[in-house]
Amino acid sequence: NSLTAKDLELLNSRYLHGFVPEEEEDYVILATHNRMVEDTNEKRLREIDEPLHRFEALIQGTFPENSYPADAMLKLKEGAQVMFLRNDRNKRFYNGKIGHVVEISVEGLYVELPEGEIISVEREEWGNIRYSWDSKESKVVEEAIGSFVQYPLKLAWAITVHKSQGLTFDRIIADLEEAFAPGQVYVALSRCTTFSGILLKTPISSRAIKTDPVVLEFAGNETPETLIISELESGKADNYLKRALTAYFSRDYDKAQSMLLESVSQSKGVGKKRALKLAAFAVDRFLRNGQLLIDNVNSGMRDFEQGFSENDSLRGTRSNLDKRKEIRRVQTKLKGQIKLAEALHVMVSKLSDQFDEFPQAKETIERLGKMSVSMNQIARTVKEGKKKISRKNKT
Repeated sequence: NSLTAKDLELLNSRYLHGFVPEEEEDYVILATHNRMVEDTNEKRLREIDEPLHRFEALIQGTFPENSYPADAMLKLKEGAQVMFLRNDRNKRFYNGKIGHVVEISVEGLYVELPEGEIISVEREEWGNIRYSWDSKESKVVEEAIGSFVQYPLKLAWAITVHKSQGLTFDRIIADLEEAFAPGQVYVALSRCTTFSGILLKTPISSRAIKTDPVVLEFAGNETPETLIISELESGKADNYLKRALTAYFSRDYDKAQSMLLESVSQSKGVGKKRALKLAAFAVDRFLRNGQLLIDNVNSGMRDFEQGFSENDSLRGTRSNLDKRKEIRRVQTKLKGQIKLAEALHVMVSKLSDQFDEFPQAKETIERLGKMSVSMNQIARTVKEGKKKISRKNKT
């Protein structure tokens, strides 16, 4: 609960002047004021070269405007970054989960989740409930006096620090120049799962970091730091390896390679061999399956484009709709494999530089680099193919 010059220097090392994230990097901007968030979201939406779709909420009965749970007029485009506004009863998404709109058509609204799954999103209903006391029955009575029906989504390239409380993100851009409340900077920075995932839009000044005096008083009675560190050191390497495996199977490849590197650095003997064996397995599996995926995608796209151009009756049919959904699934798989290639490239490079213990590291790094280039090329081909099909379908 104190800030030294060295601490401030470390924080501001995450300031990259003029940084603009790539579309697929999924950064969320955390800003201190609503106007900053609205300006950012509207600007990013305008930059997408796709048709604009408007979805008006259905409001019945009494529902005050200041209590609307979502936008009364939701504006979306394919490619927009969005956030879910409530929990799904089927547990596909939760309040605060980030996704990307991949299709808006007569078939529905489809959103790609961070895990790669593409789901159809339906409109949801919120109720405005009035509570009263029934003296005869001696109980609280609920009465629905209004309803609000809308897609549970909002644009989410940027959200306010206040709305971000309780949420976590892999990558954030913190816009904290106008921070005004105690703990606001802490809330924003602590939303990110790693320090490397934080970027600052502007440098942070010491004036922006405010601590509530009540918090300082409470911190004076904290548990000694040495006891906490001692407990955490116990079994640290095994914990890193477990977290690496969990992240890998959850397709969080950046976290997986980071945790595996930590496991190698913390381990000795058998533990280090286990970690290195896992790394080699992941690389070997990726290289074996990568070219097969590219060949299958190339073949599938040629067959579909040829069949589509030769038979106009395919347009609008169920067969065509199924094919376009298959293209979306292919795009998602390629996106995940490209991320895996990049994470493996970083992992092998660091294992070679820091530990000099990865077999045939130079050759492996070259193969991973070539595979990443090939996958990016085929991903662009699939994207262009989908656009051509969409344009033909609209004509």
